[in-house]
Amino acid sequence: MTFDIGVNLYRNNINNYIFLADQETSTSGKTDANWSQKSGVFQGYEISLSKDYIIDRGIINIKLSRDDISAVFDDNTYVPRITPTRNTLSVKFNDKNNTEYNMDLLYAESQGDFSSIETKTNSYVNINLGVSKILAITPDYDLALKLYANNILNKTVRNHESFVKDHVPAPGGNVGLMTSINYKF
Repeated sequence: MTFDIGVNLYRNNINNYIFLADQETSTSGKTDANWSQKSGVFQGYEISLSKDYIIDRGIINIKLSRDDISAVFDDNTYVPRITPTRNTLSVKFNDKNNTEYNMDLLYAESQGDFSSIETKTNSYVNINLGVSKILAITPDYDLALKLYANNILNKTVRNHESFVKDHVPAPGGNVGLMTSINYKF
């Protein structure tokens, strides 16, 4: 039994990192902000483990992944708007008729490492589903159709990276249909 394993580690010392720092003052009801610069260290990892299972009707791919980022300025304060640790389970099934079914289960951990201009962001679970099909229109063109359902639990999701996360959550449960025509070169 073989698995595909991916590991990425990084550590970056960044001089004069530019970021937008909110102020405690406001003008005309809007929070004032200043562009600032500080040096700091960004470090983290991405790790994934995946496996393909071949069955009579197609291929199932199961992938587990995790990513984590830490970003601290040289004065030991946190860099604002850094992505929280995320854990993802992805399952895809590709059948022999050019149809793909997919499911992504995401658990984003709470972001407790926040700067003085931010608030803590709670953890959340998000589930997305999709099915896509490729249809040959002519020998040179394919029609791709994708039906998707995002945030099917209809949970309130706050993106820690957002400037307005406390006031504007990510979209709730939604469905959609995408189409595209692909030209074969």
